[in-house]
Amino acid sequence: MKLFFGILFGFAIISALFLGIIYYSYSIDAETPEINAATQYCLNAIGITETDWKTAVITRTAKTDMDKKYLWRVFSDLSLWKDWHGLWLNDISWKQGDSWQPGNKFNESLDLGFPLGRKIFNQEIIMAVNDEDETRIAWTSDQYGIKSCHAWYFARQNGGRSFVINTAVYSGMPIGYSKPFVVPTWLKMFQDDLQGLVRESAVRM
Repeated sequence: MKLFFGILFGFAIISALFLGIIYYSYSIDAETPEINAATQYCLNAIGITETDWKTAVITRTAKTDMDKKYLWRVFSDLSLWKDWHGLWLNDISWKQGDSWQPGNKFNESLDLGFPLGRKIFNQEIIMAVNDEDETRIAWTSDQYGIKSCHAWYFARQNGGRSFVINTAVYSGMPIGYSKPFVVPTWLKMFQDDLQGLVRESAVRM
C-alpha cells in the first residue's frame, strides 16, 4: 500500500512539474491579446473588469477590398456557416427565432480541441446593430463552467473596403487549465474563419 501511494505521489509531482513547464513556456510565447472595441464589449458583457489566468481573449482582424454588405449577406445566413468556418464548427441552427435580433438563440456545436473536446453551446444574441456603415453582432453563453462572449464587427471603409473583427472572450476554471493547449489553435481558427468568410463572400457576390 505504501508503494502504491508513493507511486501516486511521485506521479502527481511529475505531472505538476510538467504542467508548470507548459504554463511557463506558454507565458513566454503567448502574444498579448488585442483589446479593441469588440473585445471590450465582450469583456463588459460577461462582467470581466480585469483579465486573469482563467480568461482567454481571442482576437483576429482583417482588411478586405469587399464591401461589408457582401460579407454580411453570407455571415447572416446560418445555413452557410459550415461553408466558410473551419473544422471546429460541427453544426449550428436556430433555437429561438430565425434572425439576428437580441434575445434570439441558436445552438452551436464546436470541437474546442484537447482537453475541452466537443461541446454544444446555447448561444443568445445580446447585440445586433446593422446599418450602412457598421454591423456589430455579439452572442453569449454560460455553460460547462465557461462564460463566453463572441463578437463580429464589420466596418465600411473608403473605396468600398471593409474592416472586420472576429473576437471572443472565454472565462472560467476549464479555460484557465486549458489555455496552453487551446489558445494557439483557437487563434489560428479565428483567422481561418475570417479568411473563409471573405472567400465565401467573394464566391457569392
